[in-house]
Amino acid sequence: MAIWEYIRKKKIGLQMIGVVMAAMGLLIYVCQIDDVEKAPQAVHGVMDLTQWDLVDKGTIKLDGEWEFYWGELLEPSDFLGNKKLRTDTYFSVPNKWNNYKPGDSSTGDGCATYRLNVKLQEAGKYLSIQIPDVATAYKLYINGKLLSVVGSVGQEAATSKPRYFPQIVSFYTDQQNIELVIQVSNFAHQKGGIKSSLLLGLDQSGHKWREKQMGFEMFILGIFFIMSIYHFGLYLLRTKDKAALYFGLFCLLIAIRTIVTGEILLMSIVPSLDWQLLIKIEYLSYYLSVPVFVKFIYHLYASNTSPKISNSIKSMSLVFSGVVIFMPVKNFAKTLIWYDVITLLACIYIGMMLIRAVRSKQEGAGRFIFGVFIFLGTVINDMFFAQGLLRTCEMVPVGLFIFIFFQALALSTKSSRAYAKLEKVSMELQQSNDKVIHILESIMDGFFALDNQARFTYVNREAEFLLQKSQEQLLGKVIWDEFPGSDQSLAYGQYRKVIMKKIPAHFEIFLDRLGLWLEVSAYPLQDGLSVFVRNIQERKQAEDQIRDYTEKLKEQIRLLDLDPDYTFEWNLDGIIVFWNHGAELGYQWTKDEALGKKASVLLETQFPQPLQEINDELMANGRWMGEIIQRRRDGTTVVVRSCRLLKRGVDGKPSGVLEFNKDITEQKNIEKEMARLDRLSLIGQMAASISHEVRNPMTTVRGFLQLLAKKESNVKYGEYYELMLSELDRANEILNEYLSVARGREPNFRLQSMNEICSSLKPLLEADAFKAGKDIEFDLGNIPDLVLDGGEIRQLILNLCRNGLEAMVDDGHTMRIATFLQGENVILSVCDEGVGIPKEVIGRLGTPFLTTKDKGTGLGLAVCYGIATRHKASIEVSSHLKGTTFTIKFKKSARHLA
Repeated sequence: MAIWEYIRKKKIGLQMIGVVMAAMGLLIYVCQIDDVEKAPQAVHGVMDLTQWDLVDKGTIKLDGEWEFYWGELLEPSDFLGNKKLRTDTYFSVPNKWNNYKPGDSSTGDGCATYRLNVKLQEAGKYLSIQIPDVATAYKLYINGKLLSVVGSVGQEAATSKPRYFPQIVSFYTDQQNIELVIQVSNFAHQKGGIKSSLLLGLDQSGHKWREKQMGFEMFILGIFFIMSIYHFGLYLLRTKDKAALYFGLFCLLIAIRTIVTGEILLMSIVPSLDWQLLIKIEYLSYYLSVPVFVKFIYHLYASNTSPKISNSIKSMSLVFSGVVIFMPVKNFAKTLIWYDVITLLACIYIGMMLIRAVRSKQEGAGRFIFGVFIFLGTVINDMFFAQGLLRTCEMVPVGLFIFIFFQALALSTKSSRAYAKLEKVSMELQQSNDKVIHILESIMDGFFALDNQARFTYVNREAEFLLQKSQEQLLGKVIWDEFPGSDQSLAYGQYRKVIMKKIPAHFEIFLDRLGLWLEVSAYPLQDGLSVFVRNIQERKQAEDQIRDYTEKLKEQIRLLDLDPDYTFEWNLDGIIVFWNHGAELGYQWTKDEALGKKASVLLETQFPQPLQEINDELMANGRWMGEIIQRRRDGTTVVVRSCRLLKRGVDGKPSGVLEFNKDITEQKNIEKEMARLDRLSLIGQMAASISHEVRNPMTTVRGFLQLLAKKESNVKYGEYYELMLSELDRANEILNEYLSVARGREPNFRLQSMNEICSSLKPLLEADAFKAGKDIEFDLGNIPDLVLDGGEIRQLILNLCRNGLEAMVDDGHTMRIATFLQGENVILSVCDEGVGIPKEVIGRLGTPFLTTKDKGTGLGLAVCYGIATRHKASIEVSSHLKGTTFTIKFKKSARHLA
């Protein structure tokens, strides 16, 4: 009742009725609703058009009962001669074949052949058939000729390729009968078959009809696009008006939907467009437009709508849209009917909100509700049309066009009322102006305003003090006349720039007569400029102090950059702000790479004590010293003696830390090597003093044991004698290794081939490997001869190989011996596939008596390291759970050894 009361009072009933009637006429025009009762229908696969004049009565829909061959892809030749097929199965067109349910076809998957015989009034005509979208691929034969193929037709998903492409097929017939055979397959969509009517007509009229349809869709598309841009512009001018933004988005979504439905204009622009993408665009434009339109209504009439419901619709829309984006068409198409329910509920909700807005007499709601109801009606029509429940067409674009008309009426009403508020706003503006003047008089900055002729229009009290003239002396006067010579100053040029170019200007100027520095900010006005003046004398003095401090700091930085030690600075967050040349060379990180990085992370610093204790000491004493371990860019570690100094700013507060690091890695390595050599020297002295004393009595004991073992009375104890003799031999072997570690003889160096030494050991090592159930491989590269002690190198190779064979517990593993060149080094590599060496042991390798074997002496590797040292070679060890590699590096350039 409230709506009709509104219509009666506003006297707009006739206007509304006229608009509604015009809208219905436009909808009828768009849908091209035919008189279905008078038009012939196909019956049992035959359509009789002998009484239908295509010239006078125009095009006709080929609706009715078509011959239907489910699961078969037949060609016209299959209906000729002896192979002629007959069927008693007919299927109504247009219709989705899901309604025909042989077997499992209700899912929409499958293929079929449609056939229709059309009897014309006369032969010898140029005709055309308009084919809408067929789900989802088809071939069209007319009188035995293949005239159209869209997509790829197949009997299974692998051979069928979907595509939508509405088109007009033109042909000439010299017969009175037309045979139509259409092969259709669908394995991509929920619904399959010929879902829309095929139109038969004269060739010229068919093309004109399609051109008219495309022209109308392009006209509607242009309107939506223009309205979208227009409302986006309104939003940019007034960003608080969110309704304009959402309506612009809504028009844009409908415009997108217009080009992917109906005549599918987008396919004319991009013929190769993927079918899946086309369907996704169609669904998304629908799924997103509903919450956008609800948001539009919400921001128009927020007091009558619920944000919870609006947000709920938006959330559901996003969920459905996500399904469309990430799922194939066949799956997300099933969501349409559920989303239609959501849309229907949203339409009901919008209608209720608008009725409430009319009853509460909100501005423009009366006119607005008619357009919305018409539009909602077209939305409901499109939902039923998409489900095949109505035989109309898509009306949303037309309904939206009508809605836009009512929207324009509402906007014009709103604009007219806005002018009525202008006078009230002017009065309020005057009051606000008085408040602004009060504020300007209260601020501590000087303020004055000039018109376009540089005449004073306002001067506050602080400006009077700075300019040394009263407001009465300045108002209406030209600034250049009141301050002679100022037209040559910096201020003159800046003020002119603000007035002429309408851009703000900020500058500083020194006022001679007051001996003060002033900060001036000038802003353009419509009729001049406004100027703020601030006394910055104290700030200038502070800047001078900072400038002096900065210059001194730059000189310090220049000197620090020359320091060969690793020097850098980091702020209180640990971020590097200075990186000298010494640090670049030492850490191998360039200045550009290091600046902005966290020092402890970049260098992977290892501290000798908790970092918090170091920082506490640094803050308390202003410095900290100690040894730390850091990592270079190439992954190698470096030991540095670090000195950290706390930096303080001008205000005395901590501002950063200056770190001086001196590389002592080499010193540490020398100390470590000296300790190892001291141990070896001690072993040598011990070996020299006890070797003979131990071996002589052992020899005597061994001789008597052999003598006693031969007596007949002791034969029964032979097993024990053999055990004692073997243990004595093992002790003797340990003494031999022990003596070899401390051997002081001069090596027998001469130029010889490393490969020949390895080859000479090959039979012996292969025998050891065979006995242990292992394999051994030799890969000897092209290397130059070296100055070597052949005997020692053989001992080194035998020790390493036998250690490797013992480390490989399981049978079938392989030991590899290789020689090759690496830069200026000749490499001897011994690699096994054993269990590896623990990390904590690797660093102590070469130490006498260090062993991981149950029966090992711990002297074999000590001998190897001694041999490498005498040959001025180095041993590197790489070990993991799948094996260990010993790499011995000999200098290629060495021709003699001292």
